[in-house]
Amino acid sequence: VMLLLEEPFMVSMAKRAIHLRDDFEAQGLSNLAWAVAKLRFHHPELMETLGDRGCAKASEFNAQAISSMAWAFAEASFKHLPLFSALAPVAKATLPEAKIIEGTQLFWAVATVEYQDEDLLH
Repeated sequence: VMLLLEEPFMVSMAKRAIHLRDDFEAQGLSNLAWAVAKLRFHHPELMETLGDRGCAKASEFNAQAISSMAWAFAEASFKHLPLFSALAPVAKATLPEAKIIEGTQLFWAVATVEYQDEDLLH
């Protein structure tokens, strides 16, 4: 039985995800970022790619995807401030209908990466 967390397998999956980056929708990006952070898999090129694609797809994110994406980057200690800048206006627009956990995760992530945005915080 192969362990899914074996390094060669994870690196292979990361390379595949980078190759397919243009095929990911916003929810898929946030799901993958969440999984990478949850598994504590350190792959800077993958995180950079996810952050860049998140910037390009920011307008497509809903409150859950924003909070998961922000949480993942903060949890992975990967400061991709352009991603936070791209997500901030969308987050502000979706906060009124966000669940408490989504808002909490978002603000924890913003504080953790030390992202400064006065408009988001008011």
